[in-house]
Amino acid sequence: MAREHPGAGEHHERALILSHGPDSAAAPSGGVPVAGGCFAASDVLEEVEQQHIVRVLRIARDLDEAARILGIDPTTLWRKRKKYGL
Repeated sequence: MAREHPGAGEHHERALILSHGPDSAAAPSGGVPVAGGCFAASDVLEEVEQQHIVRVLRIARDLDEAARILGIDPTTLWRKRKKYGL
C-alpha cells in the first residue's frame, strides 16, 4: 500500500519519471536532467526565483508591498533586483 505523503526524495524521483520516463538516465548528483544535458539545481532555483519576483513586481503597488508578498525584507528585494537586473 502506498503512503499518503511520500518523502521529498520520492517526490523528486516521481518528477523525474513523469517528466523523462522510467528509462531516462539519472542526472548527476545535484543536477536536473534536461534534453541534451543537465543544469545545476541552483541555476534552476535562481531562474524560478527571478520569474517569481518578476510576477510579484507586476502585481504589487510598490516595492514595499512586493517585499511583503515575497516575505522578504525590502533591502533583500533590492539586492535580488540588482542581481537579476530587474
